[in-house]
Amino acid sequence: MKKIIFIPLILLVACQNSTEKEQIATEQSIEMIAPESKVIPNQIATFDVSGMMCEKGCGASIRKGLYDAGGVSQVDVRFDELHSEISVHFDDQQTSVEEIIETIAALPKIAYTATLKEIHPI
Repeated sequence: MKKIIFIPLILLVACQNSTEKEQIATEQSIEMIAPESKVIPNQIATFDVSGMMCEKGCGASIRKGLYDAGGVSQVDVRFDELHSEISVHFDDQQTSVEEIIETIAALPKIAYTATLKEIHPI
């Protein structure tokens, strides 16, 4: 019983306690391009994302989920304590805004909710 309670507390503390250097990096836009991406994006959609507790773990989970779903070439994550936002570069022939929202909502472990802010062609 102690091990079950202890592990989640460590994960929660690890996400909330970051060094000053990590906090500065977290507040800045972090970009990551899909490895060996063959997607040629023609749209950029920006979403508010609730449920994110940190940029490293949560941001990486969202990026990986979107890359694995396909049609996405780049995900930019902007996270601070007050606001979480992602910009997704995608090909609207391979995926849609609705599929992106569903992919984010279906990610395991944490309940994320994405709300479309804006979309525009590249």
